[in-house]
Amino acid sequence: MAHYQQDTPAGISLKVFYNQAHEVKQSVDGFILNFLMALAIVVGTLLLFMGLRSGMVIAASLALNVLGTLLIMYLFKLELQRVSLGALIISLSMLVDNAIVVVEGVKIDHQRGHPLQQAIARMVRRTALPLLGATVIAILAFAPIGLSQDSTGEYCKSLFQVLLISLMLSWVTALTLTPVFINWSEKRRSTAQPEQTEPSTPYQGIVFRLYRQALGGLLRFRLTTLTVMVALAGSVAIWLYTREAELFSPSSSTPVFFTDLWLPYGTDIHYTANTAADIARFINQDPEVAATVTTVGQGALRFTLTYDAARQYSNFAQIMVRVKEWPTA
Repeated sequence: MAHYQQDTPAGISLKVFYNQAHEVKQSVDGFILNFLMALAIVVGTLLLFMGLRSGMVIAASLALNVLGTLLIMYLFKLELQRVSLGALIISLSMLVDNAIVVVEGVKIDHQRGHPLQQAIARMVRRTALPLLGATVIAILAFAPIGLSQDSTGEYCKSLFQVLLISLMLSWVTALTLTPVFINWSEKRRSTAQPEQTEPSTPYQGIVFRLYRQALGGLLRFRLTTLTVMVALAGSVAIWLYTREAELFSPSSSTPVFFTDLWLPYGTDIHYTANTAADIARFINQDPEVAATVTTVGQGALRFTLTYDAARQYSNFAQIMVRVKEWPTA
């Protein structure tokens, strides 16, 4: 700024209205915090419902998936921004699915009396293709966003790319690294305490018995069950859709808003400029206003991806208003 200020004519000063680096850093920092909170929630849920040993195995696979995704993003020059971080947050719950299937399957087979190595090999062979199909289906659900040729694809392309990388990586790690973690964990367990010699039936608890009875009843009346579920799901979906606000992007946290001035068509551009200047002076009288920038005849340069500048009109002016930051304490 100081360098450019030296070359400006007398009476003209340069001031910062929108510091993109500062705004991006604040936005990314907020998303990183949300990502860490989501990661902690996922890991805590795994430990609570899967048990400490199985939960730690799945959490280790999740950590490697996230780190591997970040590495591949770096190699392919995918930036860490709001959309890509949002994709990581979305994918967290899906990244553990493949590992959960493998861990739970090996655990059940091992409890039924199969040797550990045989249980691991058997589960990997049985689940490789089904898990791949489920992973590809999840990826294809986001394909229209990534393959879109309009502004939506431009803005959300990294969402599809990050989900593609992370979900495919989760499938690979579930079939390669997760069995290694299971083997290592069970060996440490067998060293610490003697392994159970008698096979056990893992589905004899009260929860599984109640679930089996409920499932059997639903399957006996499968046509009625299917009809009720489709009707219930459809009615709830329609009811929620009518009450959900249509918003492609969340509201911006940047304290900047725009005031568009449209005068009658054919208005002289000088009259438009004078009118916009009067409005800007009125806005600047508000003590909460930090700065204003006025453009006449067209919008400003595209300083953010979501900003859509108006084309050239002699009757158009735009006033960008930045308000002061609200106190944080």
